[in-house]
Amino acid sequence: MSKSRQQEIVLEWLRDAHSKGQQAVDLYEKQADRNRNYPEVQARFNQYVDQAKRHQRMLEESIERLGGKTSVLKDLGGKIMAWGQSLSGLPMDDEVVKGVMFCYTFQQMSIGAFRVLIAACEEAADHQTKAVCEEIMEEDIAMANWIYEHIPLITRKYMQREMEGRDG
Repeated sequence: MSKSRQQEIVLEWLRDAHSKGQQAVDLYEKQADRNRNYPEVQARFNQYVDQAKRHQRMLEESIERLGGKTSVLKDLGGKIMAWGQSLSGLPMDDEVVKGVMFCYTFQQMSIGAFRVLIAACEEAADHQTKAVCEEIMEEDIAMANWIYEHIPLITRKYMQREMEGRDG
């Protein structure tokens, strides 16, 4: 495979990551709003929104450095996916718990995507983009770990609130 073809692949996958980043911003903003009865979760989700926005800028800079542009269609697709996920939780009483589970799953998908990108950057000898992807992946791992550690606490608090007759 030619070096230019490798760079095209990296660029395409960076666009995919950028659209997933847009989905992350939208998803976590909505989940933070829904977690107002869980202030620690709300604060951490809002913090992650700021990180995800920074990730977006980092990815945009990488895409532009490689001579590309972000994909409006892919970014719109990411927004639609986040909107669809937020609507799917509306009729559920336990949307807070299900939302946190979805966020954990989302983080795992993002980590996998960045592992792929890092390997592709190594193959294409693109050390600058690789460093960007490694930084983003480490922050996604930290977020996934935070969610994983807090799932039992969130679940117990939800169960307690339900027993007391308060909204999830």
